[in-house]
Amino acid sequence: MGVGSSAKRLGQESGWVKVNSDATIDSRNNLATGGSVFRDITGQVLKVEVQIFEGISEAETETAELLALRFRVKLATDLGFDKVHFESDASLAIHRVNGSSNAIDHTQLIAEDIVSIGNRLESTKFSHVRRSGNRLAHAIASWGLHHRSNLVSDNVVAAEMQSIVMTYIMLQ
Repeated sequence: MGVGSSAKRLGQESGWVKVNSDATIDSRNNLATGGSVFRDITGQVLKVEVQIFEGISEAETETAELLALRFRVKLATDLGFDKVHFESDASLAIHRVNGSSNAIDHTQLIAEDIVSIGNRLESTKFSHVRRSGNRLAHAIASWGLHHRSNLVSDNVVAAEMQSIVMTYIMLQ
């Protein structure tokens, strides 16, 4: 399976960008990191990034996943993308964003914020993907947790991430 194969699920319609998002938690230090990879429809990596979230406990996994997804949606709007397909292996978070939750709590407010920000884009799609389809985003989030570092690459894969991205590509 080639790098572009997962991106082809978007169809061959030009202009779509796929964003895989994942979060990891360090329960001892009450922090989480969200990692993501932005790809075009051919599977070409456009951007990778890591964001640290402080004050997140192990019990707040869904909150961490939603915070990570919200950061990606905002980043996609800031970068000027029009059509974005967001994927996450956090099924409960995706269900909340897609309106499948009747919960009334702070986590649902984050999900509603994601929808509101996403409405600034021409088209959005939020999908659940199995962990195996989200390995690169998970590796990037884990890198951020290990290095305690935020990172947003600009139009190229940052040097710090090149080995992770290349390893992922070679395993495909």
